[in-house]
Amino acid sequence: MSGGSIVLSTTTSAIRDLKNDLNKTTVLRSAGVNMSGFTDDFDGDIRVGNQGYSGNGTAPDIGADEFAGLQSLPFSGIYNVGTGQNYVSLTNTNGIFAKINSLGVSGNVTINIVSDLSETGAEALNQWTEFGAGNYSINIQPDASTPRLIYGNVVAGMIRFNGPDRVKIDGGTNRLLTFRNTNATGTSGTAFTFINGAAYDTIRYCNLEAFANATNGVVLFSTAASATTGNSNNLLEYNNINGTYNSNTSLVAIYASGSTGQENS
Repeated sequence: MSGGSIVLSTTTSAIRDLKNDLNKTTVLRSAGVNMSGFTDDFDGDIRVGNQGYSGNGTAPDIGADEFAGLQSLPFSGIYNVGTGQNYVSLTNTNGIFAKINSLGVSGNVTINIVSDLSETGAEALNQWTEFGAGNYSINIQPDASTPRLIYGNVVAGMIRFNGPDRVKIDGGTNRLLTFRNTNATGTSGTAFTFINGAAYDTIRYCNLEAFANATNGVVLFSTAASATTGNSNNLLEYNNINGTYNSNTSLVAIYASGSTGQENS
């Protein structure tokens, strides 16, 4: 099959029941158009744009199988992250941060957190490549009124903003998003780390939890050695910041270090 699609059998008893591999990037994803009278695929899955569709595609997939493969085009629009979605994490390998770093952004992006997330911290969110008008934003929010826990045992920052601008995380007035680094070494295991010129980013109405030392804290505004400016003009508001985990307590909640000539402000 052309277009970079890799197919596999989903059951050993049905070797001809081939479906697209959900872990592979393919140009078939959201690249088709709806045809009158055809509302589902060969095994009954509803096509994008028809009543009953519950995925996050932007157009029908090309071929007989409507699937949830990873995309190959820049990000723009609404994406769900969590159990049963194309992306099941923010920071893991093949998580949505890694794909944004790879593919870039062509419009404003909203990321809905639809379940608790287990994070490895493997991938930071970098300053993305932009296509089109530019100056796009990425908004991360809960999908509904259910509290969501984003957690991981990460020695370094669990969520790292490596230079991106205009990222907004908003848990809503009920603080439905909790970011918890469960690492108990008491060193550099922050909940959030801003580094290399991350600017104009916002975290609001969230619960932030980590146990780190006096030069890291729960939230760290770090150095900017590879940027022209510091980690500046960022906003933390209406958050609960908790430096205690498993009876271990951080010495500081928020710490700013910076680099000479690229100070944080």
